[in-house]
Amino acid sequence: MGQGSSTEGGAGGTPQVKRRRGGARGAFFCFLWRAVKRWFSRGRVVARLRFFYSGKGDTILIEDPLSQPSKWGLIDCCLTERSGANKRIRDFIDQRGITKLEFVCLTHPDKDHYTGMRDLLAERFRDDPSGRPGFGQFWDSGVDFELLAAVAKRVGPKKRSRAIDELYRQLEPLLLRKAVRHYALQPDSRPPVDFGGFVFRGLSPQRNWVDCFQARHARQILQASGDDIRQIREESNNLSAVLVMTHKEHPVSIVLGGDASKQLWEEALQTWNRVLGDMIIKDPRFGAVKVSHHGSTNGLHHGLYRKYCKGPRTKTILTVGPNDPKHPDPIVLSFLNGLGMRVYATCWPTDPHEEAVASTQSLFPFVGEELAPPATGRWPQIPGHDWADIELEVWSDGRITVTPERSLLRPV
Repeated sequence: MGQGSSTEGGAGGTPQVKRRRGGARGAFFCFLWRAVKRWFSRGRVVARLRFFYSGKGDTILIEDPLSQPSKWGLIDCCLTERSGANKRIRDFIDQRGITKLEFVCLTHPDKDHYTGMRDLLAERFRDDPSGRPGFGQFWDSGVDFELLAAVAKRVGPKKRSRAIDELYRQLEPLLLRKAVRHYALQPDSRPPVDFGGFVFRGLSPQRNWVDCFQARHARQILQASGDDIRQIREESNNLSAVLVMTHKEHPVSIVLGGDASKQLWEEALQTWNRVLGDMIIKDPRFGAVKVSHHGSTNGLHHGLYRKYCKGPRTKTILTVGPNDPKHPDPIVLSFLNGLGMRVYATCWPTDPHEEAVASTQSLFPFVGEELAPPATGRWPQIPGHDWADIELEVWSDGRITVTPERSLLRPV
């Protein structure tokens, strides 16, 4: 009997011992599987954001590279000939074979965010043979476009005032036949929108702000003086949408600030706190921030960067033009540098002491006679400055990388 017991134990031990060994082996293989999965996922890019240099304007293409084929979205447009963005984005679309956009977003109705959008959609994302347009959704802040067109007509050249009117006139029949879905990015009325592995949320503006703006100004447009109408336009800028994109599985959140003011950021961060109270996000801090209002002090919210970012690990992106002392403002740069953050810009001086053109000519690199692109070399060529289309890559382990490295602004 004793020998039999010994033989049974030598053959593998008691059932209790076997269960312990099996549990240990199972835990080991689970650990190994998770480690292998992390190792292989470490090299996966889950999103790319391309910030085109377009003077002091925003033009952002977003890619979900894990979908087959890749999914794309467009946020804002400032496609001017003088910045070269009008040609470069078309070349990029052709090279990548982009034929469809999941969404188009206009964060707010200012010319440096909608210039060229209508023409780009009409040329590159026309209806397919079945009559479906090349983009599925249109997002904006929910301000009535007739009001926007009236404001634009009163404050700007006729060509620019037509641009916002023609954009919405092009959209109107698509929305009426439900070929394109319209989303007003108001957090109290719009649920999150899926984009590949990410979820987009509008953090501002609140619907009551938009309604109050429209009710207050609808009757004032025709009677307002030049100064009053400009004030109305500035208020419409304060209705800029603030967007946050959060990955469904990985600890990555990126916030795009449009031209949000301090007041709007306060509202957006309150909304973000409510979002965090309703769901679990692995890391609620922002890994990247598109700095609002091209780096002006009007859009600087200290709490955003101190409490809601990752310090030196957070990447900040500035969409700016040359020779504009307030965009970015040195106060903003000094503040971000003081927190150890890496600041990247679409345009920067190669010689800070060289004044190439007047500071009032900041929206476009050249003012005056039309300049044709050179036969060879990079266009535009801006004396005393360099520029870049910035690509921000989001990795599955939470890392964020930015290229080209030369767009990194060195602390002064």
